[in-house]
Amino acid sequence: MALGHNIGRELTLLGSGALATTTGTTLSCSPIVDLTGYDGFLALCNPNVTATNNGLAAQVGSATNAMSDLAGTWTTAHTTALMLEVFRPGGGPYYNVQLRQGTSGRHGPIYFFGIGTKKLPTTGNTFSSCTYKFVNSPVSGTATSS
Repeated sequence: MALGHNIGRELTLLGSGALATTTGTTLSCSPIVDLTGYDGFLALCNPNVTATNNGLAAQVGSATNAMSDLAGTWTTAHTTALMLEVFRPGGGPYYNVQLRQGTSGRHGPIYFFGIGTKKLPTTGNTFSSCTYKFVNSPVSGTATSS
């Protein structure tokens, strides 16, 4: 199995959903997080049951109350370990991950990581308006500026 190209890059835990007990085919969601400044995200979860329709999908929204599926991210697996990596997703800035658990059981938390070092916004740059003054203190006498 080939792992994503971002595994091993800097990961920042942005949130985790709680353990939950579900009945039947159930959807559980990670917390909604703001990914502004990150290159993408990685989600990990253990559904704790083996079912052919276990899966993870990403959701995106411009506000925390307007989430919709991020196209092409729905992944299913007949396993008890799921991972979803999305690099440079479109839309946003808010994202979360949905876990579809294929049968009743207690699933583990959904861990949600930001990929890469968070970049600061480029707006509000004040570097060009900074004033610089160097004051040199001689061995004796008064300090002079240059």
